[in-house]
Amino acid sequence: MVKRLLCDRTHISGHGNVWGARGKARIRLNRPELTPPRLAADRPWESATVNWMTLRIEDGLWRLWYEALTRMDDDGSGYLCYAESRDGVNWEKPELGLCEFGGDRRNNIVIDRAMTGGLGIQGHSIFVDPTAPPEARYRIFFIGVTAPRRAPDRIVDVMTYGYSADGVNWHMGAPELPRDFLHHPIVGFGSDTQCVVYWDGDLRRY
Repeated sequence: MVKRLLCDRTHISGHGNVWGARGKARIRLNRPELTPPRLAADRPWESATVNWMTLRIEDGLWRLWYEALTRMDDDGSGYLCYAESRDGVNWEKPELGLCEFGGDRRNNIVIDRAMTGGLGIQGHSIFVDPTAPPEARYRIFFIGVTAPRRAPDRIVDVMTYGYSADGVNWHMGAPELPRDFLHHPIVGFGSDTQCVVYWDGDLRRY
């Protein structure tokens, strides 16, 4: 285990200290604790990494959507997966039977390239839209990647969208927008990180 210094006395005392804290603050190094990972990458479709997560707590149930990559995938070519927890520590990955991986549907994948018409998914954001009809209560916005990262001359990134009644069974597009979400994206270029979208009730807009 490696000790790392996060701050030193130059931040809390000495010349130029704007808080005037000289002699009134102490630095104490607490004993580090080794804790298990909150969400372990323990499935074949997670062999490279799990990242870009959206968490919602609904009626005491922790609902987590996260992206997973295998070692064979390019960045932006992974899977959107779903997990649940009652305490935020112990997670269950239900076998949903929605998407195929390695010829088997016993997995917790909710969106893959087959569902998006070939678009990879990256940097998603999921929220509940109070203005939407029941079948589109859950919304997802994500970076849609049209080509693998290893062929950069053929990449097109767009910010696109989908909807769901329950946050598990997803459809691409939106009921009130054109169904061709590739040629009618929300934004005609991709972000470099996770996008965050929500409905602002005061402004009455996304």
